[in-house]
Amino acid sequence: MKQSQAEIQAIQEKLRAIQANRTAGRNPLPAMVEMTPNTANPSKTATTTNSTTATAPRPQRQTQQPQLDQLEQTQLDSAQLAAVVEQLQQQTAYLRQFQAPLQGRSSQSTSTQPTPKATPERQVAQVLQRLERQAQHINDLSAAQEAAILEWKAIAEQLERDRKAAELEDAFLGGADSSRICEYLTTAVPYIERDEDGSYVMTARSVDLFKAEREASAMAQTLRHRSGSSAAANSKARGGTLQKRRASQSSDLESWGRFIWQQISAFAKTLSTPKKHPSLKTTRSRQSQAAVQPAVPEFSLQDAAMWVLGSVIVRVALDLFLVANPGMWLPVIAVIAAPAAIAVYRVTVAPESGLVWGYRLFLIMIGLLLGGRL
Repeated sequence: MKQSQAEIQAIQEKLRAIQANRTAGRNPLPAMVEMTPNTANPSKTATTTNSTTATAPRPQRQTQQPQLDQLEQTQLDSAQLAAVVEQLQQQTAYLRQFQAPLQGRSSQSTSTQPTPKATPERQVAQVLQRLERQAQHINDLSAAQEAAILEWKAIAEQLERDRKAAELEDAFLGGADSSRICEYLTTAVPYIERDEDGSYVMTARSVDLFKAEREASAMAQTLRHRSGSSAAANSKARGGTLQKRRASQSSDLESWGRFIWQQISAFAKTLSTPKKHPSLKTTRSRQSQAAVQPAVPEFSLQDAAMWVLGSVIVRVALDLFLVANPGMWLPVIAVIAAPAAIAVYRVTVAPESGLVWGYRLFLIMIGLLLGGRL
């Protein structure tokens, strides 16, 4: 609507300008007519008329022709503008038909909306809402103040650390000021809370300046406790596995000891049992030979295998025993060195049997070496 009204005003201004141009084009004609009314001197008039008729008609025709063209053009423009104005007026009338009901509806809606009455209960509720919002605002400001205080404390601690580092660097210069920069006392911020009855209570909430340190120490303690419990569990598990391993090793050691004892006892029995002789003569001859020279123990392949196998078994059993009982290394070394001591003793006591005992010692050492490689 505003745009159409502006267009109408612009068109009206154009029409006014055209009318002004039209009046300006018509003004020269009366000036030309004013030259003829002088009738006092007929001779002068005759001469003037003759002169005018002789000279004037040509310029009048020349000047009137463009004025007529101009008038026709302005008439055409005014007709077009009038048509445009009429069309715009029709559009505005059409739009006003729809604008009137809308304005009526808006006026009806504004007129039908009831204005709330300011009752005391409503006023009390509004004031309570304002009070609650203000209390929440105060609590928010207290929280912001607490955060600012903690940040200030962190900055002060950083400054203390930097200052201590500088004092350590300048310790040889002397005169260092050891006074503290900040001292922390108990502080509190205002806080509003509601009690069981719903009443607002203004209190002061203390600011815990060392909360971060306590939380860090508690976290470290929990981590240490967890690591200690996990280490204890691992040690228990390792202890259980070690006990099982020791039990299995002890059982294996007992079985190996029994086997070795059986082999040694069997070997001792074979050595202690006398061989049967086919006849009495041979026995007597051998007894006579034994009386002449001492008996020399015989050495066979079976004995060699027995000595090697026994020494291997003994070395394996000693290794298992040493793994189960690391503190018993001295008796193990004594057992390993016992064959050499026995061989030396036999050589010194019975030199005639030194060769056999030398073979036996050699086989025992081979067996011990093989047992250590297993």
